[in-house]
Amino acid sequence: TNFPVLVILNTSSIPQFAYSQFNSQADGGDLRFSDSNQTMALSYEIEKWDTNGNSWVWVQVPVVAGTGDFVYAFWGQNTNAAPSTTNGAVWTNGFSGVWHLNGTNATTHPDATTNGNHAATHGNVATGEVGIVAGAVHLDGTSTTYLNVPHNTSIALNNNFTVETWFKMDSYPSAFAGFVAKSPSSYANGWFLTYSVSAGKFTSYIPTAGGYRACDGSPDFNWHHLAFRFQGGTRHLFLDGVQQFTNSVGTITDSGTDLLFGLIDGGHAYNLHGLLDEVRYSAVPRGSNWLYACWLSQKTN
Repeated sequence: TNFPVLVILNTSSIPQFAYSQFNSQADGGDLRFSDSNQTMALSYEIEKWDTNGNSWVWVQVPVVAGTGDFVYAFWGQNTNAAPSTTNGAVWTNGFSGVWHLNGTNATTHPDATTNGNHAATHGNVATGEVGIVAGAVHLDGTSTTYLNVPHNTSIALNNNFTVETWFKMDSYPSAFAGFVAKSPSSYANGWFLTYSVSAGKFTSYIPTAGGYRACDGSPDFNWHHLAFRFQGGTRHLFLDGVQQFTNSVGTITDSGTDLLFGLIDGGHAYNLHGLLDEVRYSAVPRGSNWLYACWLSQKTN
């Protein structure tokens, strides 16, 4: 329920659609969505508006239950109703942070929720790269290149949370490539998601609860969706919407450190060389169907 569905508008795949039909062509300000009964206006966020190509829009849909579900989109009307494109209304269902990584700002990538957990860039983070959804950031794999979100109570999650990201590796690391992490350099607590060369697999690591655990799948330098769910003392690792590993490990102690993208921690040079897109941090354990729907609704085909 209240699932953020990706809607892509363009003139090439939608019959009779034209940006010229909008009253506000520059920004899609007259775009609106409703449920299938046309009785409920739906919250939405325009991630990227491009009248020369794809426009990427997130719509919070009350229920996604099957292939026959649909919503209505409206445009071309004169209206004074305020669109909910930047107020975080799409990301109210348990999200602590959502980072589209689509911006071209060289120093900051905003959090799409109302929590204000903005990510700062460090080193050689290239913006405006082609992502799985609109734009992405590229990290060059050097030890000083990463993004961080300052620690605060909204991301100090312990025993019920979910982390998701899309990534595309450019090369194999020497030992590890960090995707998303919240761990000190001592590895005394916290967690991180990484690719391990020695294991030849994608892994999660919880130092206080069983160490490394790997999921199947070697990198092929294509886009992949990786998700880590911790629920009631059990860890679950998902690759491309499918659960690959689970085990009971007890509790996680929050590290009190920053949330990191493209890095394991501040003390080791285990950085990602490749692309990152659509990082999400939830204060709830997302179900298997939810994570499968995330992968299915966002993948390129």
